[in-house]
Order: sequence, then structure tokens, then C-alpha cells
Amino acid sequence: MLNRAASSLHDEDEGAGLLGFAWQVDRYPLVRLALLFAVLVCPLVVVGWRVNRLQMEMAGVYAGEFSRLTEQIEEIPCLDGSILTSDGQIAAEDVAGLEVQVHYRWLEEPPDPRWVKQKVLARIPRAERRKPERIQAETDKFLAERAALWAQLAEATSVPVSELDTRRAAHQHRVESMKKKVERTRELAAQEPLPPVAPATTWLGKARNLFVEWVAQAPEAKAPEQIVLKEELAYYSVVTDINKSLRAKLKSHPELYPNLRVVDVTHREYPLGSLAAHIVGFRKPLTQEEWKARQARLPQGDPLGYLPGDRIGQTGIERFHERHLRGVRGQRKLLLNSQGEVVEEREIRAARPGQDVELTLNLELQHQAEQLLSEAVNPPPVSPVNPESEEAAPPALAPAQSGCIAVMDVRTGEMLVAASWPTFDINVYLNGSPAERQEIEVDGRFPLYPRLHKMTLAPGSVFKALTATAMLQAGVRANASFHCQGYLDHPNKRRCLPFVHQGVGHGDVDLSLALAQSCNVYFFQGARDMGPHRLLESAAQFGFGQPTGIDLPNESPGNLPAEITYVNGKPERCDHLGVAIGQASLTVTPLQIVRMMGAIANGGELLTPRLARRSGSAVVSEEGSPESGSTLLLAPQSRSVPELSTQTLEAVRHGLEQVVAFPRGTGYKTVRMKEVAIAGKTGTAEARGGQDHAWFAGYVPADRPRYALVVVLERGGSGGKMAGPLVKKLVQAMLKEGVIDQSREVASE
Repeated sequence: MLNRAASSLHDEDEGAGLLGFAWQVDRYPLVRLALLFAVLVCPLVVVGWRVNRLQMEMAGVYAGEFSRLTEQIEEIPCLDGSILTSDGQIAAEDVAGLEVQVHYRWLEEPPDPRWVKQKVLARIPRAERRKPERIQAETDKFLAERAALWAQLAEATSVPVSELDTRRAAHQHRVESMKKKVERTRELAAQEPLPPVAPATTWLGKARNLFVEWVAQAPEAKAPEQIVLKEELAYYSVVTDINKSLRAKLKSHPELYPNLRVVDVTHREYPLGSLAAHIVGFRKPLTQEEWKARQARLPQGDPLGYLPGDRIGQTGIERFHERHLRGVRGQRKLLLNSQGEVVEEREIRAARPGQDVELTLNLELQHQAEQLLSEAVNPPPVSPVNPESEEAAPPALAPAQSGCIAVMDVRTGEMLVAASWPTFDINVYLNGSPAERQEIEVDGRFPLYPRLHKMTLAPGSVFKALTATAMLQAGVRANASFHCQGYLDHPNKRRCLPFVHQGVGHGDVDLSLALAQSCNVYFFQGARDMGPHRLLESAAQFGFGQPTGIDLPNESPGNLPAEITYVNGKPERCDHLGVAIGQASLTVTPLQIVRMMGAIANGGELLTPRLARRSGSAVVSEEGSPESGSTLLLAPQSRSVPELSTQTLEAVRHGLEQVVAFPRGTGYKTVRMKEVAIAGKTGTAEARGGQDHAWFAGYVPADRPRYALVVVLERGGSGGKMAGPLVKKLVQAMLKEGVIDQSREVASE
């Protein structure tokens, strides 16, 4: 064997080429190194090129995702229309204001660490983000700026820092409570067991079950994903009612007030307070549940565009004329960063305010009427001892529980006075403390209850004006004499008041004297003669048993009994004799009574009472769009009472005049005035378990009627003694205000 370095297995063929077979590369180590270098370096070059591209060329693309702006449409608050009285005073209005709002992350305490880190890193150049001391310095600086914001805001707005801290804590507590509920819901969902897997018998089914269990198994020791609510990216009010100069100051120094917004807001004010509170009504924010219910009622869309939190009318004019008073909100486009902070805002649709509604009420007369009711319900204390005779004074009647006074124009149906008592202060009820609101709600006298159109009582003898009308239309002669013996058939039933107290009747009376002296027996006999059908039909023609149509919500129709009713399957006839004197099961509202008197006074036109003289209904232009700011003057609405003759009305009017003018009339002592003639009817309606209801209803002046009026005191006692004096004082106030003129010469003493 030759002793040499070459392997015996080496191919001696030199003509195989430079490389030859694969194992011949050992003969050329440089080639081997070059190939190895190419295998290792080429992928690194590709990776390096990609890294360079990501870092240098595409860094802005990915970084832009963190600074990407998103668009959001925000509603611009609108001013709802005002409610004005006839003399131009404001009863309700929207007041525009300015409000300071701060992003939740800036008011949160302690601040969210992830948010702080993001804000700090955004301030540091990329090359210095790996320096802990640089990050710590910038973090301290940012937190100091955050703390300084509240001190500077307190100084600018004159709101103590402690108060701002309280408001911040309230917002944070609400958001954190919501977040805890969401987290709890997620935890409960995670604890729910997975549905069992059906057992398998084949090897393929077992393999599938193993795969399903492996996929469904939750990873171990993995921290749950952090929840971020949209409320954590929103702005919250911290200061309200700032002026325009302060807004300019805050907006001109964004470096001092970062992530602070000054936005337009509105709030509803009721300058009259308790005056005409039941008529004006009030608005309250729409809750989420109420909004959902409204959406369900309006599947085609809400024409008024309500959102949760918007104020919506609850009672009175605020509710009935909601479609007129409601404004249309505008819209603005907001540009937000990834943290929900506003970068830019732009208005895309201006807000359109609601239309005003002008009331028919005479504010001074309304005030006088409410004062009269207040004195009747809460009379001054009376000394129990007569200081001259030293004898005990006669026991006084208990004060009335509540009352109502109404005055209506007999030509147009406009209400000059619509007073209910007790009343309440709208501002206290809406903006007062919970204790103040509760005090109003639990008051046993029900001050929130609007008695004008919802209180239903037996009308007593004021209803005899209707009965007299029905009798005359049925053929009874007004001057026909009737002898009243004090009772109809039996001394213990169907009696007149003089017989109850003195054992005597009214003697010979005709229609006029029967009305003047309130003779029950006369009207009992008249109702018996004409039968229930005629009486109830006439009452229905005058609008009893049905709403009057006044522009107030939820009006009560009262109760006009049917001629025949069925109780336990057995027919029962109506007690039409009791109905004839305003008793039995008959109930009416004060508004129905004043409308009846208006129809008697104006010649038989049954008017629709109304409280709004000008409505906010927009006039439609030729192009079909509403003209902004236009109003519509409401025309009187009425219908004639059928088959009501002039002779009938004249006879009834004469009898109503005698109630006050005749010396033995029930209103002579307490209602009669020298300055102006008053016509009307007193009424004392029996009530179960307490004092009678006191009524007076009529019109003034008696010789040329202009206004119908009604006074009712619930549990007030005698109509002539208790309601009568209030009517006299009311008419005196009308004379003083020039609402009516003196119709006759003042008689000499």
C-alpha cells in the first residue's frame, strides 16, 4: 500500500470538474465556507430588510393605529319653546347655559396606570423610551399637570377643590359600579359548566371528543382581558352655569386645561313657582325604560326624536302641547383619538328651538283666585271666646280640604282663571332635596292633583240649572205655579232644606223662585213628570259624562248615570230624581259646570275650554315645509246645544239672576254686589262621611254675560255661605283689574 494523504476511495479522475461529486467540496474549503455563509446570511438579509422596512418605512402605518382618529356624531341640545301668560310673563322656559366637562381618565382617582403609561410614552421620543429615569421624570411631570388641572379649574370657576373632588368621586363611583356589574356577569358566565360531550364508541368519535375537550379547555394561569366600558371614555360634567367670558378663558389656554370641554346645555326654569302650577305642568328627563317603551309604541320612528335623558312633558300644558314646545336638536361631528378624547369638533346641523305657547290666563286674577282658595282651605284661627259676652262662640265648620276656581270667556272658551288648591312649587318638586319632594308626594291633601279637570264631585243644586232647562224643553211653563209642602211624598224623604230645619216648605213657587230658593221638591216633581230619559239626554247634550276637550291631559269625564244599569244581572233604574238636584251617582268636574253656565249665558253654544291662545303649530309654506318661528292663532271651537230655544234660555237666566238679586235667594246675602249684577246658582252637595261640598256657578255681568265662573270647595260646607263670599271677592278683583266694567250705578246707602 502506498503511504499517501489521499484516500483510497478518492476518485482519481481529474476530469470530473472543479467540484465533482458532492463530497469533493472538502477539497475546496473556501467554497464550503462561501456556501455556508450564503445559507446563513441570505435569510438574515431578508429578515433585516423586513425589520428595516417595518421600523423605518411602515412605522407610521402601525403607529397611526394608536393615533387614528374616529368620527362620532354628537347631538346638540336645543331650546324647547316657552310658555307665556297673556300679559307676556314667562311661566316656563329653557335657559341656555354652559357646562364644563372633563374626560373620565382625567377625573379618575387614582388614575388608570395603563392610561398614564400611554400618555407618558407619547411625550417621550422613541430613542429615550428605554431610559427608566426619563420615563419616571415624565410620569411625575404628567401627574403634576393632572393635579394642577383641578386647582386651576377651581380658581377659574370659583368652585372649591373639595366640591370638584366630590363631583369627580360621584361620577367615578357610578362608572365603577357599572364596571363591577359587567365583570361580575362575565365571571358568572365563565363559571357556567360546559355542556357534556356525548360518549363515543368508535375510535373516530373518541378522537373527536378528545379534540373538543382540548379546544374547549381554558388556558391555565391566563389573566382575564381587561374590560373598558364606553363610560370610561366619555366626558362628564364638573361645573355648570359658567359665563361666556370663562368659556373663552378655558378654551384659549388648552395647555392649562387639557381634555376639558365647554359645551352648550339647557335647563328648564319655572319663574312662577307655584302659581298656576297645575296648568303649566312640568318636564322630567326620559328614563331608559320610558324611552324603550316609547320606541315600542312608535315602531316607525319617533317624530320628536327623543333620546334617554331628554326632558319630556309630564303634566299640564307641558305635556299636552309637547309636540309644539319640543325643539329639534342639532348635530356635530367629533374627531376622537383612541382614548376617546376630542381632537376636533364641527357642527353639521344647527339646532332648531321649539315653538312658544301663549296662555289665556290672566296672571293677576290667577294669583287672586289661588289666594282666596288658600284662605278658605287654611283659614286664620278664630278665638273660641267672645271677648264682650265672655260666652263661647258657636262651633266653626272645619276648613275645606281643597278647592277650585275657574273663569271662562263665554264667547271664546278662553280660561282666564284655572286655580286649584293645594298647589306646589314646581322648582322645589323638580330640583329640591329628596325630603322636599317626598313631603309634596305624601301630603294627604294631594297638592299634585289638578282639580280643575280631574276632580269629580256631586254638583248639588248648581245642576238645577240643567234640570230647569230640560223641564222647559219638555213643555213645563216657567210661570206655572207649584206648591212646595217641604217634601215630595213622605216627610222623611225627598225634602227641602227649610222643612228639614223648620218644618215648612217653600209654598207656591214657579221656575224662577224655585231656582232662587233652591226648591228641591219643585225639581223632584219636574223630573218625575218628564222621566229619566229626557233629563239624562239633556245632560248629555250639555256635555256631562264626557270630557270637555280642554288642552290638558287625562281629563276626567265624570259620571252621568245610564237610564238602566244591570247589577248582578238584574236591571236597576236610574235615580233620576236624585240626579235632578245634582245627587245620586252623578259626578261632574268644575270645568263641566263652568262650561254649562257658559252655554246658558251665550245663547246655547257649548264651547271647548282652552288654555292656549296661540299654539306653536308651525304654518306650512307653499313648498310643504314648516315656516320657522310661525304660530297659529287658535280659533274658538263650539257646538250648539240641540233644540235649545231662546225662551228656555231667557227663563233660566232670569231664575239665575234671582238667586242673587231676590232677597230670599240663596246667594243674596253673600254674593250680591252693588257694582255689577251676578247670576248663578249655589249648591250644597251631600258627601259621605264628612261635610258637604260647597258650590257656586254662574256668570257675570248678568245683564250682558261675558265670563262664566265656578267656585267649589271640597268638604267646604254650605255653598251660599262658603263659596258665595269667594265669588264676590273674585268679581271684585275682576272689576279692579278692568276685566269687566261696572254695569250699573252704585246704589246709595
